Parts: sequence; C-alpha cells; structure tokens
Amino acid sequence: MSQGRGRERLRPVLGRLANGLVLYGIAGIAIAAAGLIGSVWLWGRVGSVTDRTTTQVTTIVATMDQAAAAVRDASASATSFAGTLERTEPAVRQVAAAIADLRGDLRSVEAELGQVNILGSRPFGPVADQFGRMATDLDGLDERLAGIATDLTINRGSLVTNADSLAALGERLSAISTDVETRTIDEGLADAPMLVTVVALLLVAWLALPAIGALWIGVSLRRALGRRRR
Repeated sequence: MSQGRGRERLRPVLGRLANGLVLYGIAGIAIAAAGLIGSVWLWGRVGSVTDRTTTQVTTIVATMDQAAAAVRDASASATSFAGTLERTEPAVRQVAAAIADLRGDLRSVEAELGQVNILGSRPFGPVADQFGRMATDLDGLDERLAGIATDLTINRGSLVTNADSLAALGERLSAISTDVETRTIDEGLADAPMLVTVVALLLVAWLALPAIGALWIGVSLRRALGRRRR
C-alpha cells in the first residue's frame, strides 16, 4: 500500500518533469532552427563581405604593383641620368682646362703684339688690346666650370644612391604586394565563410542535441506514465 501511494505521489512530479522536458526540447529545437537560419544568413553576409574585401584587396595590390613599377622606372631613369652625368663631368673639366690654356695663349699674344714697334709706333696695339679683353672675359670661367664638374660628380653620387634606394623600394613594394595577395586572399578571406559556417553549425548542434534528447526523454516519460494509468 505504501509503495502504491508513493508511486501515486511521484506520478504528478514525473508528469511535470516530462512536460518540462518536452517544453525545453521544443524551445531548444526552435532556437536551434532559428540559429540554423541565422547561420545561413550569416554565411551569405560573410560571403558578401569577403567578396567586397577581396575586390578591395585586389585593387590595393594592383595599386601597389603600379607604384612598384613607377618606382623602378624612376630608379632606371636616375641610373641613366647618373650615367649621363658621369660622361659629362670629364667633358666639363676638359673644357675648363682648354679655357685656361686659351686664356694663357691670349695673354701671350697680347704681350707679343703689344711689343711690336715699327718706327716708334705700335700698329698692333689695338689688336693686342682686343686679345687682352678676350682673355679678361675668360677670367674665372675655367674655375667655375671646374666647380660645376665637381658638383656633377657629387650629384651623380647622390643619383646613384637614390637609384639604389628606389630600386630597393620597388622590390619591397612588389614583395609586400605578393604577400598581401597570397596571405589575405588565398589563406584568409577564402576560408572565412567556411570557418563561420562550421562555427555556426557547431553552436546549432550544441543547442539542438540537448534539446532533442530532452524532448525524447520527455515524450518517453509521458508515454510511460500514460501506460501505467491504463
């Protein structure tokens, strides 16, 4: 008798437990279904963002490639111009030396013509003065040309240094462009939708499995209680 009364007292508790498990299972499955729908929506959004990001990264990579090409072209131009300066500097020095020699020759001609005396007159005096003015006009020109040649040598060295720096910068930009394209597009963005999908499905499974188990236990318990009433 006492066992029968205990079972009768336990039956309402088990009924409420069964109902609670069924409600929990239904609610859990509903939440898991909503999560599944949200996962599909999230997958689409992530795919859209990934496509836009891929396009932007591709544009950035193309811009970096163009910048690298422009920098390399500037390096080549600087190298070419440095070669021109290298050939110009000896020519300028040669011209400076020639002007210095010419100035000396003009002074010599001036002196010799100025010393010609015919019957007490100096018929070549005006010509000598003309040579003297020409020599005067050339005064300092050889020194200025020598200074220009020295500046050309310095500028050539600076151009060579800049050309080397630009070439290194161009190579660095190309390497960064390749690295960004490979790591961002091939390794990162391509796997983003799949990664989000897997994580979302795991969360849905984490919600759905306990809910299904609770629903199955609740329904089984209600069936068992119904058979005992009969």
